[in-house]
Amino acid sequence: MEYTAPPPTLSSLFRRATVLWLVICGLAVGNGIAREVLLEPLIGPELALPLSGLILSALVIAIAYFGMTEHSRHSLPVLLAIGGYWLLLTILFELALGMVLLGQTWAQVQLQYSPAAGNLWIFVLATIAAAPWLSSRLRRAAERS
Repeated sequence: MEYTAPPPTLSSLFRRATVLWLVICGLAVGNGIAREVLLEPLIGPELALPLSGLILSALVIAIAYFGMTEHSRHSLPVLLAIGGYWLLLTILFELALGMVLLGQTWAQVQLQYSPAAGNLWIFVLATIAAAPWLSSRLRRAAERS
């Protein structure tokens, strides 16, 4: 008789999601530093900003894929709830960092949401929200092949 572990509880699921979001948050900060220190001097801010957004989006999907192995069995509403949770935490962190720690105005924070300025932050936020669902789909597809 083979032992099958029970599915994780909702509270353990969100604890794991919180840990993964902290990893994502750390990578996002590191990505921003790397953009300013490495990419901008090499390719200029006009290219560095969108490239940094694409890199961060890829990192978020990778963290969700490799970090949420047991989550692939969960339903769409649970996966969307985790994505919404990550989105909320990210926006709150961004506002706290920008307005409280860096002293940015509301107008400066809003510029991050302008794709016309080359900023892909909206795309990154959409990726963060969709990453649990997307990683589940990718994992299920990999398991079938």
